[in-house]
Amino acid sequence: MIAAGDHICVGISGGVDSVVLLHVLSALRERAMEGERRIPVFSLCALHVNHQLRGEQSDGDESFVRELCASLEIPLTVRQSDVAGMAETAKCGLEEAGRAARHEAYRSCIKEGVTKIALAHQANDQAETFLFHAARGSSVPGLAGMRPVQSFSGAQIIRPLLFAQRKEIEDWAERRSLAWRSDASNEDTRYARNAIRLLVIPYLEEHVNARAVEHLTQAARDLALADDFLRRESGQRGMAHRKGEDPRFLADSLLEEPEILQGRILLDYLQENLGTARDLGREQVGQLRDLLEGVAGRCVDLPSGWTAIREEKGLRLVPSGGSRCENGARGEEATPVPIAGEGVFRWNGWTFACRLRSECADDLAAADIPADRYTKWLDYDKIEGNLLLRSRREGDRIVVCASGGSRKLKELLIDSKIPRGQRDALPLLAGGNEVFWAVGLRLSERAKITASTKRILEIQAKPPGSRTEKKEGCGENE
Repeated sequence: MIAAGDHICVGISGGVDSVVLLHVLSALRERAMEGERRIPVFSLCALHVNHQLRGEQSDGDESFVRELCASLEIPLTVRQSDVAGMAETAKCGLEEAGRAARHEAYRSCIKEGVTKIALAHQANDQAETFLFHAARGSSVPGLAGMRPVQSFSGAQIIRPLLFAQRKEIEDWAERRSLAWRSDASNEDTRYARNAIRLLVIPYLEEHVNARAVEHLTQAARDLALADDFLRRESGQRGMAHRKGEDPRFLADSLLEEPEILQGRILLDYLQENLGTARDLGREQVGQLRDLLEGVAGRCVDLPSGWTAIREEKGLRLVPSGGSRCENGARGEEATPVPIAGEGVFRWNGWTFACRLRSECADDLAAADIPADRYTKWLDYDKIEGNLLLRSRREGDRIVVCASGGSRKLKELLIDSKIPRGQRDALPLLAGGNEVFWAVGLRLSERAKITASTKRILEIQAKPPGSRTEKKEGCGENE
């Protein structure tokens, strides 16, 4: 982590971890000897960012750090940051604003000649990060957690204490009678990371395995190695799918790669072209994979004002220009079409031929009821009213059992493994937020005919591109 001649800046808050790190690096910096004279191996300075969030306590932290650095003869830079104001301006949380303030301070130090920023993250922090990222849906890069060494603004961030657990660090400090500051806000379990530290990890250590923190950090290290391997492989193999000189085009030959490499190559492709990793993750990668598996002409909106378009032999990224993607699979909803009894109705390229049957369902044999996924009989007396052919909407539900129990349509689509890029193009026959037929997928239990059914609505659906036969006696409604 440290080479001779480095100029290292320690980020110090005043807490036990950063105090111990400052003492350790202060002791290590003069280990080299030249004759009888001690020669510094590296130079050392410190940085304290006052977030101005806790009034007198924040000022007390700053005074403590000033005295500590003076006693160790370590140059200190203090930066005052209105983190609350930053959060309000950027419309983000205090934690995110505080991180941005510290990163800005690190960059200023690097401009002044600092080669490495030393931070006091330790093993418990790594375990918390692993659990936090896992719960939020992170994939391999996020689960790898914090790296011991990582590039940052032309320099490096190093974490020398990442191997040690919090208890070891506190014991080390107590044996040397070191003083440190405690932040009362760290006990507030309304913050997710605090709750993980104070509630989740102690539960795991007591009820699952006493070495839970060690095992979680080991898993993070293993995933970091896997992430490094995938990064190298995706860099080498990803170029084979960049045909031509246009970096915004990605060939559908990517689908021949193992699925885990597909995801990594797609993520690299997005980050390279969008110029940021912000708001990019599993969801956007899944959208692009679904797009590659779909038909030409479809598109999907992405963060930062970009759109991915499915072309004949791959996909291409183009600036959105402020407009939304409209293709029936993403973007604005295709215009809903009312269903009023018999007729031929068209929605988003689909054709629906409807007719009413008046025979009593009690006289029908089970074999008479169509089993075709695109032809269904519905109890018209139960569903008659404001019927629409439309795409999915927030709050849609479908009855899945005879007793009337229902579930969210979104859950049904996920369980049925309908690709993300096709969910908005799925036709629904619905009244309000109740779905009576998810076409080609499931018929509502409430819409099914029973022995007491008097009027049957027969619907025959034909997907886009299918040959449509006009039924005799049916009118046509667009």
